[in-house]
Amino acid sequence: MGQPTGSFEVSEELLRLGSSGSAVANLQNHLRLAGLYKRPIDGCFGTDTAYAVRQFQFDRKLSPDGIVGPSTWAALSTLSTPASTIGNANSPKGFPFEMGIGVYSVGLVSNSAGVNLRAQPDPTGTFKKKLAFNTRVFVSRELAGDWYFVTLADGNSGFVYKKYISINPPDPGSVLYKIKKNEGALAIVKQHYKGSAIQWGQDERYYANVLVEANRGQGLRGIYNPTEDAAWDKTQTREGYLIWIPSMEFAKSLRGKVGSGSISYGKRSRGGARLRG
Repeated sequence: MGQPTGSFEVSEELLRLGSSGSAVANLQNHLRLAGLYKRPIDGCFGTDTAYAVRQFQFDRKLSPDGIVGPSTWAALSTLSTPASTIGNANSPKGFPFEMGIGVYSVGLVSNSAGVNLRAQPDPTGTFKKKLAFNTRVFVSRELAGDWYFVTLADGNSGFVYKKYISINPPDPGSVLYKIKKNEGALAIVKQHYKGSAIQWGQDERYYANVLVEANRGQGLRGIYNPTEDAAWDKTQTREGYLIWIPSMEFAKSLRGKVGSGSISYGKRSRGGARLRG
């Protein structure tokens, strides 16, 4: 079962893992319309449905508890664009929910000029709207021709060029940042981690280490340590490169996994090992 089927009426019923019936089927229809649910519409609230619910709740800034109550139903009710408006009369059966390769990842627009959202995976496809840099999307499918099928927080969906979307952020709350000329790690930290975030053991040097850790990977990176045992003050940046800026919650969660950058703190804390990277 590829496209949403049956009723799209929202419910007052409280749903959770183990629930079943027509209300769950309606829930699954809405989640599929949002591009978050890929399994059959079977009316059974299993782990796949629960995962999709949590992702939807996170995207809508609701408590991601996996329980569908009044606030989640209200958000689901805004998904008013039927799947049939995606594509056109010549689109193949199952388009786009059963085509291409499943991705199922949060993504952000990585092109500074934005990217066009289209109704078909074609550069001449119907234009729907312009998505600005750092617009958050949920990427469901990758289709031939280097297209992603994405869903927005407002329930709209469509196709964008794959090369203009960065997926798999360090955490769902991460944003992208383009490094400026002569901009060092601490200058970037000062812009994004302020106030109560800066404290002994988690000062600006700690957050410089967090940025290096969050941007590990193959190839040239925008922020990196030149050697495996380099100290935080040796952190290097590359002008014009995009880097992930993790959420404050994620950054704090790395305490004990990355170095504080403080010699005095490192001597007194078991978590004071210097970041490798």
